[in-house]
Amino acid sequence: GDSPSPPRYRNRGNSSSEGGAAPPVNTNVRTLLIVGCILLVYLLVSAPSDYGDVAGNAGDGRIQHGPAPAPLIGPALDKARRPLTALKHKFRHLFDNFEYAGYGEEKPRVAIIIPDGDPHTVVGAAESVFRNTDRNRILVVVAVMDGHHEDDDLTAALHDVNTGNNVGHWHGSTYHNHDGNGENRQAEPANNQKKHDHGSQKVYAFYNPEAHQQGVSASRSDAVEFVNILVKKYEEAGLKKPNEEIMLLFLRSDGRLTDPKWLNDVTGALVSSTTGGQSNAVSLQVDHPSSKQGETTTLLPSLRIHTGETSVSELADGNGKSYPTPIIGGVASAMRLQTYNNLPANDAILSSAAASDLELSLNLWLCGDGIKVLTSKSTVVRVDRNNPHQSSDDMSDEEAARLMAAWMTDEQAKSIYPARSMVNGGVDAREARKLKAMVEVERDSNSLPKELIRRCKPFQTLEDRFHLGIGGEKADVNKEAPTLHPVKEGSDAAGTVNAKKEGANNGAETAERVPSKPLDPVRLEMIQNTPQVDISFVDVAGDHKEHPHKGAVDEDGNWGYIHDETFLHQKPPEFVLPNKEDACAKRDANQRMLTKKVSIDVQADAAAEKRAKESGKPRPKILCVLFTIQKYHDKLEALSHTWAPKCDGIVYASDKTDRVIGTVNIPHEGKEEYNNIWQKNRSIWSYVYDNYYEKYDYFHSGGDDIYLLMENLRLYLESEEIQAASNGGIYLPNGDETMQTPLFLGRRFAQDGDMDRIFNSGGSGYTLNKAALKALILGMPSCMPHLHTFSEDVLVARCLRKSGVLPYDTKDEYGAERYMPFQPGHHLTYRPPEDANEDWYALDCIDCKWGLDHCSKQSVAFHYIKPPLMSRMHAILYGYCDA
Repeated sequence: GDSPSPPRYRNRGNSSSEGGAAPPVNTNVRTLLIVGCILLVYLLVSAPSDYGDVAGNAGDGRIQHGPAPAPLIGPALDKARRPLTALKHKFRHLFDNFEYAGYGEEKPRVAIIIPDGDPHTVVGAAESVFRNTDRNRILVVVAVMDGHHEDDDLTAALHDVNTGNNVGHWHGSTYHNHDGNGENRQAEPANNQKKHDHGSQKVYAFYNPEAHQQGVSASRSDAVEFVNILVKKYEEAGLKKPNEEIMLLFLRSDGRLTDPKWLNDVTGALVSSTTGGQSNAVSLQVDHPSSKQGETTTLLPSLRIHTGETSVSELADGNGKSYPTPIIGGVASAMRLQTYNNLPANDAILSSAAASDLELSLNLWLCGDGIKVLTSKSTVVRVDRNNPHQSSDDMSDEEAARLMAAWMTDEQAKSIYPARSMVNGGVDAREARKLKAMVEVERDSNSLPKELIRRCKPFQTLEDRFHLGIGGEKADVNKEAPTLHPVKEGSDAAGTVNAKKEGANNGAETAERVPSKPLDPVRLEMIQNTPQVDISFVDVAGDHKEHPHKGAVDEDGNWGYIHDETFLHQKPPEFVLPNKEDACAKRDANQRMLTKKVSIDVQADAAAEKRAKESGKPRPKILCVLFTIQKYHDKLEALSHTWAPKCDGIVYASDKTDRVIGTVNIPHEGKEEYNNIWQKNRSIWSYVYDNYYEKYDYFHSGGDDIYLLMENLRLYLESEEIQAASNGGIYLPNGDETMQTPLFLGRRFAQDGDMDRIFNSGGSGYTLNKAALKALILGMPSCMPHLHTFSEDVLVARCLRKSGVLPYDTKDEYGAERYMPFQPGHHLTYRPPEDANEDWYALDCIDCKWGLDHCSKQSVAFHYIKPPLMSRMHAILYGYCDA
């Protein structure tokens, strides 16, 4: 207001000048113009931006969080604010342009990805990025908090990093410190530090709760996918030119950048070819107490990652600015975004940092031009010593098997089996063969990266380049049985494997056998995730004073009664078919299913009996446990005259003891009623465990209306599949094992269609091996001990699930079921409704087939079988009708 008016419009009041009168200016108008200019400047300088960043925030600087990236289109602004907002956007863009657009292809931007977000160290990593990187060249910083729920304090801390609170950053050659108290850099005097308002959001934190934890490989991939989406949005908005090569820096959460020049040197290596040839990828040196220039990350013959010295020839190969390394550095490594996008293999199943780094390295060497370590001082990364990172120099055997199956020949993989199976200075040949079997399973799976042989160079290329000691003629680990074979100090760990196992008494050698057909990957994964159980008996009855271990009572009500479970097997009654002519002549759906599909494999059963007698090795002993009540004791005659004597032992668990028909009264907590079957079941299983556990191998439970095809059940239980499954999934048992994998066998249903709540139907009954029965009993005290309900099958599954035991898939090789919840004819004629929600059976069924294909030829159980049908089924199945 104090400045002079422009000459043409100088205000002279009402007087005139010699040159003629100038147009007058209204004082109110001038005042409004001045106020308007001040207001506009105030809005532009002091107000935060409302157009946010391209990723869709409202400009408030909040950290994006959640298990997946937020929508990439910003929220609509209030209509009343749009005119002012649009104007402000245009002016604000002048201030923020470099924040979004960077400098172009000469100084390309970088996306920093922290894939292993550790809440204790990730903020420090992000701070080091901003302290040492031109903010205009930071495209985004993505921290994947894998295995962590949203953390408000952590989100706030990352927000402070983004806004510059307490953390300085660079804009070009100027160091900014928003609170004025940031650290001073020797490269930038204190009087060059400035305060300013942040323009755009650069930091994003994505949280994956523990239930959805996915591992390093998938976290890397998801973060890069977000970067790709962001880059596309920037290009569409005109904030990135196609010829700008975006770079990636994978920074471990305990890694700390130390020099503002690091990005220039990395750019020179990846984009500008200043290190003796443009590189696919580079690793940054690590500054820790034991490090020195010339270290390299390498691969041992056991497929374990190791840090060691690089050779003189390799140092010379880099012309002093870099040198090659077989494995990418785990703390900090960089590559072009397009390089990562072109990698042919990205196995999301690899969860450890070691396995993920190895796969990334194999991609870069065998499908690209390799990896170099930069030697300049600016590319040194410091490790946070106050919060040491968890060791990542090893990977699981499952991950190693996948990598071998995807990238190596059988000969190369064979040299790793014994090297990876060293224990106490010797090779555990059993573990070596277990690893070999895992590789074979992975080779047959459909989940490995595809076409690596066609698209990439063979693994031998890496071996020839770095002499890793992988490959060549090694011992055949299948020749002998397992033991720990001492290896002399300094000898090759991958040498001869002595595969002998000493017998308990005579020192005889026994071969560790594998099944002729390995378990499929889904079943194998389930079995290997199931904790094994020591199958020695443990007394948990507590003097039989409390339910469910109080025991049984005799006819007079005296406690302590122990039923003779072998009575029926020792003296089986003769089978007599009433009304044989009518029963055999009937041509209904039951008859069709039992003659066209289901049958007793009599020949296989006879052959198994012969082998058992000749070898002296008994067949599996099965205890059948059927629950009933006195009201239905008349049903037991049909059971006792048909299939029940084929059980090695049988318990008719009832509310009345009758030695003539073989029932035993096992009292339980609460009333004897349908709505209390869970308590009845708890007491029955406890009685079985307390009295018969050590005498039997398998225990089948069901109601008094089931029909078991005992020959088929026994053949199934002694099949190689079930034997291997009970022994951990890889090898067949020798018979002297003390540890066993629990098996919960039956007809699986997904409760209300929920695959996380699978149970075995109580209709056809379910079969437990010793380990499963012991797991059930030991878990009962803490699993709904006083609940009164009818759904015992669902609750048994729930209790076993708490112990890590899931229902095993008992379908045959054709996908047909073995355990049937209904009569044979029902399964032949049933068809599901169009809407599965209309029928619980269709909804709960897991990958079911219908009609004749539903039942396995080797079916083992049917349900809802009343006495007349039970006798008729027995006659059809065992040839009485044929005679």
